[in-house]
Amino acid sequence: MSKNLKVLLQIGLLSGAVMVTGCASKQIAPPSTIVTSAKQALLNAQQAGVIRFAPLDMRIAQEKIEAAQDAFRTMDYVNADRLAQEALVTVQLAEAKAAKEKLKASTGDLQDTLQVLKRETSN
Repeated sequence: MSKNLKVLLQIGLLSGAVMVTGCASKQIAPPSTIVTSAKQALLNAQQAGVIRFAPLDMRIAQEKIEAAQDAFRTMDYVNADRLAQEALVTVQLAEAKAAKEKLKASTGDLQDTLQVLKRETSN
């Protein structure tokens, strides 16, 4: 199994565990911390240029954060927590996809450099 597939599988399993945990627990206190964390993670990913590599995931994360904020405002704390957790996992997925694409680009650059060096040393 490729390393990238393993990473995506791990992220999927993590998101499933987060969803099961979120559904199994009763939320008493407002989940403002997790909503704030999700917003900050999205902002950090945007500043890192992740949107260029995973625009759909970033849009989905943004929508989940907005839905979490709406749920929070209506005191639906269980739903707000679940949506914020999902947004965090979606941002992490987008970051993993961006890292994969950046690595692919770097690998291509290294291969090009290697080809140039081979040509130069063979002359």
